[in-house]
Amino acid sequence: MQCTGDFELAVEVATAAATLALSYFRSGVTATAKADGSPVTAADLAVERLLRESLHQARPGDAVVGEEHGAVGDSDRVWILDPIDGTSFLASGDPNWRVQIALAVAGRTELALVVAPALGRRWWATVGGGAFESEWPVEGVAPAASA
Repeated sequence: MQCTGDFELAVEVATAAATLALSYFRSGVTATAKADGSPVTAADLAVERLLRESLHQARPGDAVVGEEHGAVGDSDRVWILDPIDGTSFLASGDPNWRVQIALAVAGRTELALVVAPALGRRWWATVGGGAFESEWPVEGVAPAASA
């Protein structure tokens, strides 16, 4: 990771995660039920693993809490991950799913980033920096066709 700022890091890891998730979407995945009855796919697990590994490499002292693998670490800085929000959409071939990442510092959300790669959109906000929307993807990756 070459990033110096938290926002730049979030963009970098979310872009990598969205690209990975999009590859699962395009190839198709099957959802199974977790213990709580909610759906999970191989994409959810792989995307969260990628996010965790990337964040740990760049910010080894930060804590992480994710939907699929729970919490790890003890820090005032906590990365919050939802690797695939809308798992049932992803599994059914509907493009209305997202990769979500946020950073809380001392209990205050400092930044949030949402990428909807199959829709070709992303949204982000930072404390004091505003909220924005833009096209996604990164160069060379085309979004999936709408269902």
